[in-house]
Amino acid sequence: VSALTTSNCEKEQKETKNVRVVKTEATYPSGEKVTFPSIGVLLVQPIFVANTKKSFTQGINSTKNMIKLIVLEVGRIITGKVKAKDSISSPVKIVDIGKKLYHDMGLRGLLLLIIVININLAIFNLLPLPPLDGGHLPFLVAEAVMGRPVSSRIREKVSLFGWTLLILIFLYAVFNDISKII
Repeated sequence: VSALTTSNCEKEQKETKNVRVVKTEATYPSGEKVTFPSIGVLLVQPIFVANTKKSFTQGINSTKNMIKLIVLEVGRIITGKVKAKDSISSPVKIVDIGKKLYHDMGLRGLLLLIIVININLAIFNLLPLPPLDGGHLPFLVAEAVMGRPVSSRIREKVSLFGWTLLILIFLYAVFNDISKII
């Protein structure tokens, strides 16, 4: 058990709490095991790069793991196992997370956040909503089934629906993030 002192600049207060530091083990794709101290939940494993080949392999494996986590989380939101308001964030929350990561980890934390955002955007872009790249897929499937292109009137209506849905999701996320601050 160690003492952790935090300070609240707004209220000019310092607070000391006892926390338990535990040894955490991680195993990397190379089979190498490392032990490091941690407090609470560890979202990403520490990065150790021995050479270019290992760093490339480790980068691919880390990206695959992030993709799996994101897809699982989206599935949990859709099935109702997780509340959307706890999992969907807007730029308001992303700035807050970025500030905390920079404070705790420096530039490395911001780079990790940028990586996670990019992977999230890539996956989100594949969703079958018309304004997104994945939105072309339903039209291509419909063309293949019908043997002719979908009418422009139907494309417009479906696209309008997709844009409306995206804007509503964005507004929902912003509203939730601001309401958590207030």
